[in-house]
Amino acid sequence: MQTLRFKIIAPLLLIFMSIVFYQPDVAARLDAYQIKAAFIYRFLLFTEFPKNRNNRDDQNLTVCIYGRDFFKDSFNPVIGRVVKNRTLSVKRVDSSYSLESLSRCQVLFLGSNNSKNEIVKVLEGLKNSSVLSIGERDDFLYIGGIIRLYEERGKTQFDINKTEANSAKIRFRSQMLRIANKIIDE
Repeated sequence: MQTLRFKIIAPLLLIFMSIVFYQPDVAARLDAYQIKAAFIYRFLLFTEFPKNRNNRDDQNLTVCIYGRDFFKDSFNPVIGRVVKNRTLSVKRVDSSYSLESLSRCQVLFLGSNNSKNEIVKVLEGLKNSSVLSIGERDDFLYIGGIIRLYEERGKTQFDINKTEANSAKIRFRSQMLRIANKIIDE
């Protein structure tokens, strides 16, 4: 069992470490969304969600991708894996999903292909839920998002809106906060 776990986690750890310590030869072979998928997976390991909030199933940990899916099969290596005693799944969602359905996601990725108005509407609708919102837009943190993933100088980085995270009762471990590029905490 431990060997199987190592075989699954080792490649993800390698990807994450190559991102953090930026080895151009490894990073160059990875698609931008493979890197973002690795970041999102690592975020889950360093994030504490409130217990049994919004009538969600405590057995599953669902990452929802809103709108066009640029990730394709980037999450395949981790789908079905157990993260903090919960089985990881990935779900593609769009504007046809109700806000109630979206609030059942633990993570909601809103890509830059979604309009600002659409993102604001979704984030406003999820204000009273404990959904970790992750986006790519430059203004994502200022319109109510929690984590902004972006590329700068060929390196994937992230910023955190800790104020919004606190409002959603989501907590991050100090290790994650230390490597964030920027933290908004008002």
